[in-house]
Parts: sequence; C-alpha cells; structure tokens
Amino acid sequence: WELELDLEEEEEEELDDADVKEAAEAEEADIVSDEEVHSDVEVDIQEVGIDTRGYLAGTIGASMQLLGKVYMDLEDFTQAKYYLDRAICIREEVFGERSAECSDTFHVFGVLYRRQRQRQKAANYFLKALRMREHVFGHLHLSVAESCAELATVLVERGDVESAAVYLLRAINTRESVLGADDETVQELRESWHKLMADGLHHDPVQSGETLPQVARRSAESYLHGCKDRSDNQ
Repeated sequence: WELELDLEEEEEEELDDADVKEAAEAEEADIVSDEEVHSDVEVDIQEVGIDTRGYLAGTIGASMQLLGKVYMDLEDFTQAKYYLDRAICIREEVFGERSAECSDTFHVFGVLYRRQRQRQKAANYFLKALRMREHVFGHLHLSVAESCAELATVLVERGDVESAAVYLLRAINTRESVLGADDETVQELRESWHKLMADGLHHDPVQSGETLPQVARRSAESYLHGCKDRSDNQ
C-alpha cells in the first residue's frame, strides 16, 4: 500500500509540473513575439568596429555587458543600453543567437527596461531569455527559474496576476527541484506566491476600476419607465 501511495503522489507531482508548463506556454503567445525583441536591437556588427574573429571578442562582449550593468546601477539608462546593444551584437556573432551568453544579455535587457518602468519591453526580453535558457540548459536549471521569477514580477506590475502566478510557480518548482525545499529563495518565492493568490482572491474589479457595479449598467430610460409604470397604476 505504501508503494502504491508513493507512486500516486509521484504521478500527481508530474501532472502538476506538466500543467504549469502547459499554462506557461499558453501565456507566452500573449506576451511577445521574437520579432518585437529583435526590432529593438538595431546595432549592426559593422557599427561596433570590433573584429569578432579575434580571440578576445567574447571577453570584450562580456566587458561591455558589465559596463551596461554599471551604468544601469548609476541610472544612466542611455549609456547602459549603448553598451548592452553592443554586447548582444558581439555575443551573437561569437557564440550564436541561441547561446547561454546571449540569453544572459537578454535577461539584463529585461532588468534595464523594468527599472525604466517599460514593462512590456521588460516582459519581452525576460521571455526571450527564458526561451533561450530552456533551449540551452533544459527546463531544470537555476537560470530558467531566475527568468521565470523576473517575468512574474513584471507581469504583477502590469496587473496580469493570473499569468504571473503561472511563472512564479514555475520558478518555485524549478528551483526546488535543483536545490530542495529548504532553499531560502524557494521559501521566499513560495511566500510571494501565497500572497499573490490571497490578493487575487480578494481582488474587487469594481474598486479597482476595471468594471462598473451592476446597478450602474441600467440606462436612464429604464428608471423613467419604472416611474411611468408606477404613475399609471396610481
């Protein structure tokens, strides 16, 4: 009996993970297309002026990404984007468009736009980074969990709580599979997920201005007809 119960629990866990992945894939189509991300990076390798055939090209790309992050911390977002544009350009030439290095730079782009409160662009880049990281590392990797958590944060800021919950749960399951349930970040993410669910259950679309109360949907004529009917009966 204990063996059968263990097998049933394992099957339930597998189903839960599958449901989460299926829901996440369904949400991706509503967030971004690849063309939207590529259209934002318009720097050509010829404009950078770096010979990517040299053995230091990869190191230069990493240094430019680091400079972009430094300027981002200084809130000089123009300079940050300048160096990140060149970092992704070099890394695509050296490592290929679907590489771990490019996925890392796309993730940093997401952080850049989130700090500028450009949430749609931030979601685009986090999702692009997530797709690349899944392709390079597989689904069970810490970098995949990182992109899922960041994407969930942006979706919450956009008010898309339902989609955010899907990606946050993916981040929890992925990180827990790698580091275990006792990991401090797993516990923090789980607390955030419970809070998100609690806030979602208490969400009032009327108070948030998303819809009108039922009584307000009556037309002015409906009130007049009611008065007319009462006067006729009298």
